[in-house]
Amino acid sequence: APLIFVCLGFVTFVVQNGGVAVGDKSNHQAGFHPMQPCYWMLLVLFMLWPWMLSPFRVAAFFGWLRTNRFAALCLLLLSLLGAHYFTFAHPFLLADNRHYTFYLWKNLYRRVAMARYLIAPVYIFGGWSCSHSLVRMCSPSWVCWFLLCACIVVVPTGLLEFRYFLTQTVMLLLHQPLYSQLPSKSDIKSKSKGCRLETTRGVVGGEAARVEADLMGVVFYAAVNSVTIYIFLFRSFQWPDGSVARFMW
Repeated sequence: APLIFVCLGFVTFVVQNGGVAVGDKSNHQAGFHPMQPCYWMLLVLFMLWPWMLSPFRVAAFFGWLRTNRFAALCLLLLSLLGAHYFTFAHPFLLADNRHYTFYLWKNLYRRVAMARYLIAPVYIFGGWSCSHSLVRMCSPSWVCWFLLCACIVVVPTGLLEFRYFLTQTVMLLLHQPLYSQLPSKSDIKSKSKGCRLETTRGVVGGEAARVEADLMGVVFYAAVNSVTIYIFLFRSFQWPDGSVARFMW
């Protein structure tokens, strides 16, 4: 019930402001960019790899593919169609070479013509891995609402910026399972029925594996932040007008 006031406040703001954007409304018009959730999956796999890319998670994904071939094929077709018809760059993305997204787009999506299609399976794995983690911690209805809201936030946004994915990524990290998990004998026997391959392997072993993933995450984030700060402070460059520019997320 308290969230109703948040929704009413948002509607009031949109009506009074004349739109969602604050500031330059002409260059921040709402649109339809269905590939944004796919780009979010890439960021999730990069930022949450200590929890998302365990060998057992990958094995569970291939097990899901074997037992859900039709669903996997439909998702792959949707990803390929989206990549073909909705892979486009906002003018600001290609005009500002301070942001890392500029170089990601320039050196991958723009330079390699087939990149948009080859990455489609990675989108599917990212989406599956997110939902697979969440259903072990939250109710199915919560998971559906979370993923729906995460998509609604970014789909109307034409510009690709990592900061647009920050809130939902942090929420996803906070809802990772408490203990890392391994396949049990019962799961292995029931693979043909589509059961997930991961199950708690005991508090002691599971907790140790989770602590290991958490430590890897801390080291990884410390390294990323250190490199980012170093580049920002000491690797500045000049724009044609002589002003100093600095790299940033």
